[in-house]
Amino acid sequence: MIECPKCHTKNPATSSYCESCGAELQQFRELDDAMAGMLMKEARKGAYALGFVALVNAVLPFAMGIADWSSYAVAGVFGALALWALRAPMIASAIGLTLYGLLLVGDAIVDPSRIYQGLLGKVIIISVLVGAVRTGLKHREFQRQRGLS
Repeated sequence: MIECPKCHTKNPATSSYCESCGAELQQFRELDDAMAGMLMKEARKGAYALGFVALVNAVLPFAMGIADWSSYAVAGVFGALALWALRAPMIASAIGLTLYGLLLVGDAIVDPSRIYQGLLGKVIIISVLVGAVRTGLKHREFQRQRGLS
C-alpha cells in the first residue's frame, strides 16, 4: 500500500493517483520499487555464500585427490540452494545456514582439531547467510506492508 502524502489515504501499490484526493503517486511507487529491488539484491547475497560452500566442497577434495562422495553430495545440495536463493533468498539462505551450522557441528564432533581450520571463512559465510536471512525478512515485511504478497 502507498500512503498518499496529502490526505494519508492508503492506496494499492499499483496506483498512480490517490483514490481519495487524486494526488500523483508515481514517484512514491517508483521509490517502493527501488526499495524492494535493493532489499532483494541484498537478500540474494546469500546465493554467493551458498555457491562458495558448494564450490569449496566440489573443488577441494578433487584438488587434494580425495575421493570423498560426501563432499560432492554437500556441494550438490549447496549448489541447489544457491540457485534457489536467486528466486527465494530468505528461505534458501535460512536452510543453508542451518545445514552449514549442522555440518560445522558434525565436523567438530568427528575431528575437534578442524574447528579452527578456515575459521575466518566460516565466520564470513555465516555472517553473509545471517545477513541474507535478515534482509529477506525485511523484504518480505516490506512486500506485505505494500500489499504485494
